Amino acid sequence: MAANKVTTARKERSVSAAATKKPRSRRAAVSEDRIIATATRMFAERGYPAISIRDIATACEVNIPSIYHYFKDKDDLYDRCCEFAFQQAAAALRATLVGPEASTVRLKRFTIALCDLLLNASDFRRLLQRELLLPRSRRFEALTSTSFTHEYKLLIPAVGDIAGAAGARSRAFSIYAMTFGLIVLEPIAEYSGAKAAMLDSPAKLAEFVLSSLFPEIAWKNV
Repeated sequence: MAANKVTTARKERSVSAAATKKPRSRRAAVSEDRIIATATRMFAERGYPAISIRDIATACEVNIPSIYHYFKDKDDLYDRCCEFAFQQAAAALRATLVGPEASTVRLKRFTIALCDLLLNASDFRRLLQRELLLPRSRRFEALTSTSFTHEYKLLIPAVGDIAGAAGARSRAFSIYAMTFGLIVLEPIAEYSGAKAAMLDSPAKLAEFVLSSLFPEIAWKNV
């Protein structure tokens, strides 16, 4: 009987310990996510050359080897940060194009989301601008091909339903180009006739973009 009680007690302690112990992989995932989120903000605010691994470790309140546990070097970490920001943006855009609604509804929803990303997602916008300034950036080419190609392909049929298949590709691209130009290049926004108040409202800016590209549709009523 005594032996059985000892065995039972050991099993209970073992079960209790297993229940309270966190999986190692989960701890690693949380720590890695925290590093990526912090480093993304720092790279976006100050730029790649101005940030060191030591700076990131200090901001994350970890030691430098903890950074190298997950990332080979600063380039690897920066690539992961860009992938994170671009994939988050692409997922937000993709969600707007999926659904049973009319093409005009999905197109307006997409354009509002694009305006919102460029107006309010500061980390994504700054990283995008920094990468655009680099001549022939292989990183930018890779990011756009993996993060936005699928969304662009989803956008084309929606545009084609409205404008016809012949000009669908160019008009779909124009939505990206015009939105980016109006937000990033403010003098162009003023010259185009966009009011300053539009730059504070994703919905109003989206309606301006769509009305310029598809004037035959009353986008305020969509």
